[in-house]
Amino acid sequence: MVSILISVYNQDPGQLVRDLLPQLEGLDIPFEILIGNDCSDSKFIPIFSSLDQLKGVRCFHAEENLGRSKIRNTMARQAQYPYLLFIDGDAMIQSETFIADYLENAEPGKVICGGTAYTNEIPEKREEELRWKYGVVREARSAKERGIRPFSGFSSFNFFIPTEVFKTIGFNEAILRYGHEDTIFGIELERQGVPMQHIDNQLIHTGLDSAELFLKKTREALLNLTELLESYEYPESLISHIRLLNRYMKFRKWGIHHVLWLINNVAGRSIYRKLLGSAPSLTLFDLYKLCILHKNQA
Repeated sequence: MVSILISVYNQDPGQLVRDLLPQLEGLDIPFEILIGNDCSDSKFIPIFSSLDQLKGVRCFHAEENLGRSKIRNTMARQAQYPYLLFIDGDAMIQSETFIADYLENAEPGKVICGGTAYTNEIPEKREEELRWKYGVVREARSAKERGIRPFSGFSSFNFFIPTEVFKTIGFNEAILRYGHEDTIFGIELERQGVPMQHIDNQLIHTGLDSAELFLKKTREALLNLTELLESYEYPESLISHIRLLNRYMKFRKWGIHHVLWLINNVAGRSIYRKLLGSAPSLTLFDLYKLCILHKNQA
């Protein structure tokens, strides 16, 4: 009945799989767990090999790094069942009824988003604080909050979708770098009139990037966004779905966007250092992103 697709790159999904199996077996339904190993380092191969021995678990190994879109599409093509549950490999189960809650709300043609959660404790590693703070403040939202703009900020971290619906959309494989494949997927769901339901069925995001890596991924995502504004058929949808981009376009309309060039040149390095330190400011992070976006547009 359900294929659980876990995309993994240099992560150990063992605990996640072992937490999912008792729930699936207790429901007495047809299921499979397909782990998509996106060309992880060789030290992870024994982990995948041991998981491959578990009943109902299969591992797919990419011979080269496919990227976030293609690895998900590849797993979906291999899936056997009419519903797909996408989970990232750095997720942790927090509810004993996680699978049952999705199945209770399942309907043909409808997408269900469970959401993302974070632990309440500030990370012991200072370099992870920016990613944790961003997650807690910007990503860890209730179903009610997400339902206000149901297609904006779509996340592939934890969502449930009928296989036939996924086949009509899929993730955009032209997006090779990190970032905004989720945005395009959400826009396409909305454009095709696919119903979306948000429920409080969160998974805990455990894979906190260092601030340095998070800022690098942010720059990659903003470069993707710049290219999508030129290549995507519906750029106005990007502007309406992405608040940061909407804000930047207003700056351009008001003729004040050039101040971002000045801020970046005068204070860019200082802003970057502050974001790497303790107690990072998300307001400063937004300013950093606006400066990078303006630089990309130049």
